[in-house]
Amino acid sequence: MDTQLEAPESTVATAGYSDLAGVAAMGPDFWREGNLPGGFDPETFVRTWSALIDLGFGRVLVTKRDGVVRGALGFFIVSDPNDGAKV
Repeated sequence: MDTQLEAPESTVATAGYSDLAGVAAMGPDFWREGNLPGGFDPETFVRTWSALIDLGFGRVLVTKRDGVVRGALGFFIVSDPNDGAKV
């Protein structure tokens, strides 16, 4: 399922593998600004999200402007433990 929305200056779309490096590049600043515990390793991020996408368990949406990733939202796709429906 590919999703793409157009806006005058930016595009929101399902991330491809090539987009994950751009998302990972924003990670350290996001982590620091959010004062989040632990650390952020871009290589681990790309490897983990690539595997989640390959397995059908995750997806990342990206916002691009002029072809450059400017924002992202990652999420997990799981089955409901009671009825097996995707949630």
